[in-house]
Amino acid sequence: MYAFSKSIFLLLICSYCWSSCGTYPCAKATLRYHLIGFSEAACDTVIIRKFTKHTTTLIDSVGLYNAIIYERTGDTLKGISYLSNANLESNYDYQLFFPGANKTITISNIQENQTTVGGWSQGCNKTMCINPITRCNVDDHIVQVNFNLIYLRKF
Repeated sequence: MYAFSKSIFLLLICSYCWSSCGTYPCAKATLRYHLIGFSEAACDTVIIRKFTKHTTTLIDSVGLYNAIIYERTGDTLKGISYLSNANLESNYDYQLFFPGANKTITISNIQENQTTVGGWSQGCNKTMCINPITRCNVDDHIVQVNFNLIYLRKF
């Protein structure tokens, strides 16, 4: 009787562990960008227009002043901190207008792979993960994306 109850107890513990060790979807990614050939003054203000994906239906337009903190390396301004309303997500298409540079850049067709983490094969790891963005269109040119980052040129 003791061996039988011990087996049932062990089976219950294994069932609990198995069910609590599932896989979980990773968080949505945000596309970040660095600017090539822009001056600090030319990009201190950006107007971000958000569109329904694959359409010209405007959802929102927001003007941001100093919403992104940049660090200069040569001719490149690297965005190192973004306010949340400056984030670009794969659910939408965007236009970024830089009034100081009189430059509009269209970013569309952002493609994000849904990934998961956890499960027995990964040791029931429940660490935070972010989906990878693999490519997008910048002014109608396909751009491969690495580490959810693209480079946008002034010219």
